[in-house]
Amino acid sequence: MVAVFGTAFLAGPTLAGEIESGVALAVLGRPVRRSAVLLGKWLGLVAFGSGFVTVAGFAQFLIVWWTLGYWPSQPATGLALLAAQTTVLLTLGLLLSTLISPMASGIVAVGLFGATWIAGVVGGVGRAFGNETVTRIGTVSRMLLPTDGLWRGAMHAFQDPVTLARFGGPALEGGFPFLSEAPLTGAYLAWVGLWVVLVLGLAALSFRRRDL
Repeated sequence: MVAVFGTAFLAGPTLAGEIESGVALAVLGRPVRRSAVLLGKWLGLVAFGSGFVTVAGFAQFLIVWWTLGYWPSQPATGLALLAAQTTVLLTLGLLLSTLISPMASGIVAVGLFGATWIAGVVGGVGRAFGNETVTRIGTVSRMLLPTDGLWRGAMHAFQDPVTLARFGGPALEGGFPFLSEAPLTGAYLAWVGLWVVLVLGLAALSFRRRDL
């Protein structure tokens, strides 16, 4: 959550703040493409977010292992999925920063993140009660903004394999936001990659048309 909020509010000022202050105009006055500037900022944000997730996550692993003696079953996979979640949200924040003010872009990105997480819980409750209409809410939300789907995948990598049985199995798992019954599919991970490319492309197009 800290990584998500931090990168969401960092992505906005990184671009929109420079546009408002006039720094972007000075930089783009040189023979450099706007798309190159945008890509460079995106890569920097991805490196920062992924680095933070890795360091903070590993530190938490050590604390849990020291106090409880538990080590996640797939720590590298879980951290990679959390880093991907951070990348998804900062990419969205970067797109929003080409359209609205820095603070507004961060607020909207975090608001969408929270709405998607809640929709995932609602969809899980629908699944637990066999309500296909409510279940579809969670499915659609994870396609439109894949943060909750990646979160579920990370939880599956971190959790004890016997946890689901202890908590009541798939019925409870459906509506519980900290458990996940199965790992993410290759098709979903491919969609996440395509989503990032599409949103980053939209950000580049919007930035190219933005008046400085």
